[in-house]
Amino acid sequence: MAGIAFNIRKLLHKRDLSSAVSAFFYSGIISSGPWLFAVFALGVIASLGKTISDPQLVNTFMGIIIYVFALTTVVTYGTQISITRFLSDCLYRKEDERIPSLLLSCLLMTGGSSVILLLPWLWYLELEWIHRLLTLYLLALVACMWGVMIFVSTLKAYIRVSLAFLVGFGLAVPASLITGKFFGLTGFLLGLNLGISVVVFILSATVLAEFPGDIRIDFRLFRSFSKYPMLFFYGLLSGLGIWVDKFLIWLYHKAPIGAGLVGFPLYDGAMFVGYMTALPALAYFILIAETDLYEIVRKYTYLINHHGNLNGLKMIRKNLIKCMQDVLVKIGVFQGLFSLFMFFTAPFWIQSLNLDITQLSILRFSIIGAFFHMGSMLLTIVLTYINGEKDSFWIVLLFLLTNLLVTCLMLGDISFYGLGYLSAAVISFLLGFYLVSFRLKHLHYFLICEPNT
Repeated sequence: MAGIAFNIRKLLHKRDLSSAVSAFFYSGIISSGPWLFAVFALGVIASLGKTISDPQLVNTFMGIIIYVFALTTVVTYGTQISITRFLSDCLYRKEDERIPSLLLSCLLMTGGSSVILLLPWLWYLELEWIHRLLTLYLLALVACMWGVMIFVSTLKAYIRVSLAFLVGFGLAVPASLITGKFFGLTGFLLGLNLGISVVVFILSATVLAEFPGDIRIDFRLFRSFSKYPMLFFYGLLSGLGIWVDKFLIWLYHKAPIGAGLVGFPLYDGAMFVGYMTALPALAYFILIAETDLYEIVRKYTYLINHHGNLNGLKMIRKNLIKCMQDVLVKIGVFQGLFSLFMFFTAPFWIQSLNLDITQLSILRFSIIGAFFHMGSMLLTIVLTYINGEKDSFWIVLLFLLTNLLVTCLMLGDISFYGLGYLSAAVISFLLGFYLVSFRLKHLHYFLICEPNT
């Protein structure tokens, strides 16, 4: 969010239907392309792997992957948010020569912290030593992948990012299947590690090619935590809030999936499909945030820094409020109609995706929950544009606590699973809407007076 996606702006300025569709598709690639490539690749490995190897072994492999992605998200997300802001400050000061050193420091920080903090979990796994080592390497790789994505986003090379994921996970599929057939779990882990290594290598090379300079450990990166503590805790609580209901349900049911890991596939599968329904709203918001919203905020800060007059600030504030109203209405109508369609056709999707009928209520809760959750996430992004980091923190804290509390109350009754997520999404959205409205109403104070402590 540090700048404008110029390709999107060029498409939108043409003001014809094909360009608008292309811009929406491009923003979809930006927001979801890498994730979709990864999910599709892992789905292919899981499906085909069971035809060439022991299904239980493949389930163990997929269980390890799910836990690795979940735990690294929780452990590193706060760090990612803090480093993103620190990097943005460096770019604003035109300190481009520091980027290579910051990249190295970020990879060491995210990868190292994930390995250290998750060693107890790794020790708990019922795996052979070679599998533990490969899982340890996978932990570090995935954490580094999250870290390098921060730096690639500064380049606005979104298509290049998607291609890196396409190449890496495209390689992971045949590599995992071929080696998995002959070497079992060792082969599956080796193949996936190879694919993600390629992703991290391509993305790192892209950054270093764009920002040449000396590479050394930059200890000043650690200042990001003390300088922006609210951003760190905002990220940490965001990761916990998304996964806390899954962790609780996994521990309650303790359905074994191999290597000592537990899960509850009935909940996980339905929730995942529900998350997918929110992708159109995310794509549309990227389209708006990278064009209209950013441009208005940039004009506002330009006037502040260059001694603009009050009438000019009032006019831009008025335009910003109108932009936010338009965004919320358009996303509400567009995504709302799509979510309602998915809600009422849920039985069809249950049958088409070979899900269990007991997952119907979970799927419907997750569809509506994803709608409001996406709305609350978009509002927290807007708050970060207008110095509302503390407000964003309270929103995600409320989401975490509500999800935790309601999920605990519903444990044991599968017909109410997903209600914790839905309740948290609705309540956090309402709080976010109020806080954004309040900040926009008093925008001059929050952007001019409040920072001048």
